[in-house]
Amino acid sequence: MARRIAFIDGSGQTAFCNCVVLAGVVYEGSAGYLYAFAEYADALRRRLGVTGELKWREVKRRGGFAVVEELKRRLETAWVSFHYQNQVNLATALWQLMKQLRASLYVVDEGLVNPRVFPRTVSRPSHKVPGIQLADLIAGYYRSVACR
Repeated sequence: MARRIAFIDGSGQTAFCNCVVLAGVVYEGSAGYLYAFAEYADALRRRLGVTGELKWREVKRRGGFAVVEELKRRLETAWVSFHYQNQVNLATALWQLMKQLRASLYVVDEGLVNPRVFPRTVSRPSHKVPGIQLADLIAGYYRSVACR
């Protein structure tokens, strides 16, 4: 049975008046969230020569803008940018992003928000979830574009 899973990560520090981007990527299929995008992320790591976790700061040095343009063409993505004021406006931005992504499950990077506040949301460490790593690339890309 296919279901929609949205993976969400952020870029930028949650410090007062700092520009932050939240981005998400949607998986539609039967794999569980730990395995969604696993093959795609592995192929991307091999192609770019990245060992370990896919992070924007590493990927941008290896043709990151072209990589994210490819992700945007192949996958359903969305993003929001905002100036961090407090946890309330972070939560508001996350709600806005979740509305755009419309999924049955949201997997957010650990420490981003309290998942208990958001329905159908779990929090996991990005190094264990390929979908969050792809969301990190998208968030980093848009932060470099939107927050100059």
